[in-house]
Amino acid sequence: MQGINPKVILLYSLIVLLTSYAFIALGYIYDMPLAELYLETDDLGAFEESASRYGVNNARIDRFKLVLQGALYAGALFGVILSFIAIRRKKLGLQHAGLVLVIAIVFALLGLLDNGMIKGILFAPGRLVSDSVATTIP
Repeated sequence: MQGINPKVILLYSLIVLLTSYAFIALGYIYDMPLAELYLETDDLGAFEESASRYGVNNARIDRFKLVLQGALYAGALFGVILSFIAIRRKKLGLQHAGLVLVIAIVFALLGLLDNGMIKGILFAPGRLVSDSVATTIP
């Protein structure tokens, strides 16, 4: 049985965070006009109020919110699976994969999967290219 390597745990924990935010970005593709509106407000309460003023169907808003919330956890789960595959290939031991899973659960419970500061840093390069999505709300 090998000892636990903190560098490996840190690397794969970062992979969990990055895949979580990658899935958030993919969730925006689900409904681009609502994504633009959400990114302008960056608050679910203000987003719902603003979308209601534009006459957007409540079912559409609820589906969009569900996709965004599910994208967080789907991305984290995908990151854990990628970490597990990489750890098995490197023959590091299952204790590393278990710790990455525990860290992913802690991230989810503490709300780090949807941290505004981290999201701002990771999405900053995209904002350099374009401030808004070139779509309109139908």
